[in-house]
Amino acid sequence: MEEKPEIFAYNMYIIDQKLLSIRDTYIIRDENGQELGRATRKILSLGPKVIIKDKQDNEVGRIEGKFISLRREMKFIDWKGEVKGIMKRKLLKFIGSEYWIETPQGERIYTIKGKFTKHNYKIIDDRTNKVVAEVGKKWISLRDSYAVKIYTEDFDPFLAVCIPIAIDVAEHPGK
Repeated sequence: MEEKPEIFAYNMYIIDQKLLSIRDTYIIRDENGQELGRATRKILSLGPKVIIKDKQDNEVGRIEGKFISLRREMKFIDWKGEVKGIMKRKLLKFIGSEYWIETPQGERIYTIKGKFTKHNYKIIDDRTNKVVAEVGKKWISLRDSYAVKIYTEDFDPFLAVCIPIAIDVAEHPGK
């Protein structure tokens, strides 16, 4: 699959997390509630691993965390097998967390600021210092729902889907 999958052709996503399931499952929807795909956390893996599939059940991406690492780190691997970004977490922070995204070459490209445990945060382009996307969480009875809004065409929708899932996995590693 060389061309961009349809799931990554939107500028607004709703990511619903099933709370009462054996393993973490995230349903990825468009802003009208139409299901575009799912992301499922593997139960038995060395380090966190989430598989993203479109509605035809084709794998369109993965999120892979390191098993043993001083710094919590997650790689975002697209449908072509390319690493599109690596999310890192600051080692020592007295209150809250601090995340950023780097290229595979180690260049810091996005900073993520906000309230991570509440899933309300902004993704800021480090080159322009402008907000490129925003994530907001709403509490619903049987699931958590994350709204992801992309503000610029320069921000990759693949990353917009990966970042809230990776932060949820990083902030709640025992789930």
